[in-house]
Amino acid sequence: MELETARNEVLRKIGRNILLFQQVEHMLKFLIANGNISGSFSEAKANLKQQSETIHSQTMGQLVGQFLDGTYLENDESTEDQETLTEPYFNFSFSVESDKEYYESRKRDLASIVADRNELIHHLLPRFNPGEIESCLVIDKQLEQQREKLILEIDHLKSLIDSLQKGRKELATFLLSDEGKKQIDLQWLRQSRLVQLLSDAAFQAARPDGWTLLNIAGQIIRKNEPEEIATMNQRYGYKTLKKFLLATELFEITEEPTDKGGIRVLYRLKNQ
Repeated sequence: MELETARNEVLRKIGRNILLFQQVEHMLKFLIANGNISGSFSEAKANLKQQSETIHSQTMGQLVGQFLDGTYLENDESTEDQETLTEPYFNFSFSVESDKEYYESRKRDLASIVADRNELIHHLLPRFNPGEIESCLVIDKQLEQQREKLILEIDHLKSLIDSLQKGRKELATFLLSDEGKKQIDLQWLRQSRLVQLLSDAAFQAARPDGWTLLNIAGQIIRKNEPEEIATMNQRYGYKTLKKFLLATELFEITEEPTDKGGIRVLYRLKNQ
């Protein structure tokens, strides 16, 4: 009777620990898939789905490697080439500030969990003799120690998930606010190819006083990249270069009279 009780308890704890390992695995997948999301707004949902599908069949060891590098190391991923952008682009990244010592300690902790998981799934049977009470008691103790380690890791991962979800909620609230929408539009204009062309023209055709005639800048852009002018209203919502310049908030604009009684518009980059 004592042997049967001990054996059943070991079997129960094996199943329990397997579920705990699966919980760790699912939490790692969530953090990897949701910890770094980038792309245009129309692509965001598809990008997230693709990331989730990519990691679905990966081993726990692979997941740990991605999690460590993505969460505790600086991510230096570059965005798409500006010339390829056709709508606002964003990048949401979740990371934990850490020094090398902490990174190495997390690496050891998670490597130990991966080793424990592999030991339980692949190597427990040769060590476990369900017909001996001593074997049952030894394995029972090991499973309890394993559980304690897993619970600590699950609590830690849960705290990271809570922080990530809080950050995403705050980001979503900001993006849906009036100020958020304004900043999205502003950054979309500032990262545009047209801003780069206007900035280049401001240096190429600047007068000694630092001002550039807007009509000269327009001529330069039309000559080199006419599509930027032709699609300006459709792409950015502004019919004139002057209105576009003002909307970016990157340039100063002034006007001066011409000899024939007209008005010409000049601009320059701010903080010159």
